[in-house]
Amino acid sequence: MLHEVAHLMLAAGHEELPAIQENRSGADWDNVERFAEIAAIGRNGRPFTQLVLEALSANCVTSVTAARYLDLKFEHFDKLRAVVGDGR
Repeated sequence: MLHEVAHLMLAAGHEELPAIQENRSGADWDNVERFAEIAAIGRNGRPFTQLVLEALSANCVTSVTAARYLDLKFEHFDKLRAVVGDGR
């Protein structure tokens, strides 16, 4: 169920369209699915902030959406990455 909630959050952030309207390649869609699964299982307890940064690095979300999710200006992301990491 949390997997589907992640898809709803992506849709609310205009990062995902309904399946019938989606035009991503198979590989791009796999990245979205991987992000939704990671967000749902918590990826070994990684905090939400780190998940968002990982999704940004994997091009699953845009910098605008990541900034909105984290309530942080994009110019501060490098400092945040230094503190929490981003899965790179």
